[in-house]
Amino acid sequence: MKDLKNIALCAAWIGGLLLAGWLLWLFTESPRDRITARRINGILAEQGEIFVLDTPVKNRRRLPLGTEFTTGAGGSFLVFPLVSGGGSLNCGALIDSRGRVERLIPLGIHARQAFERVPPGILNAYIHRIETEKNL
Repeated sequence: MKDLKNIALCAAWIGGLLLAGWLLWLFTESPRDRITARRINGILAEQGEIFVLDTPVKNRRRLPLGTEFTTGAGGSFLVFPLVSGGGSLNCGALIDSRGRVERLIPLGIHARQAFERVPPGILNAYIHRIETEKNL
């Protein structure tokens, strides 16, 4: 009986910690998005890009590929991981107001170096997937 009580107590602690972590994740979404936008804006400024990310897109359904932000030019910018050759690169897709991908932008020094070695077929597959998800 004592062992059952200890197991139940341990399970309650673990359940409480998981619930607290989930609530913390749920209620800190807005600050996390602002921090992400600020970091990406810094990277884009270092790369000489002329647009700036504003706010995350909340009113439409979220794209399953990544997080979408609005830009000052009326388009949007999707931040997503590009997986190629067993590695993951942080990338962004500049999307115009019609839902077409203007270009893919590697985010960071490592991503820029590895982006040159990504086969064009993989890049085209990501572009097609983004445009399809955006225009549904």
